[in-house]
Amino acid sequence: MTKEDKKKYKEHLKSTKEIAKKIEGLIALYLGKIDKRQGITRNPEITVNRRLGAAYSYVRSRSGNQTSTEKQLVNQFKATYAEALKKVNTFFDTDWKTYKASLEKIEISPFKEIKKF
Repeated sequence: MTKEDKKKYKEHLKSTKEIAKKIEGLIALYLGKIDKRQGITRNPEITVNRRLGAAYSYVRSRSGNQTSTEKQLVNQFKATYAEALKKVNTFFDTDWKTYKASLEKIEISPFKEIKKF
């Protein structure tokens, strides 16, 4: 759109920046926000990936029956994952459809069909 006519597509470019920020926020639910500090840092956020890692680590290390700790970690992962997945699906049902429809009115359309999980 920038190459075509920057003034003509000003609103579309603005909405593209906004949707990109929302997508980054959704990715952050799973992986965490980008940390621009130098050196070895630890992100304090509890993400889906961290919940999965903790549950996997505990379950993998146990040779006998599952204890309440492993069950609790697996349940925390499931809850965090379900919440994140709900936010992603809501995004695709609302914001993404609106954004996609507004850009498809333009003759340029680089979109593919999105599958829901």
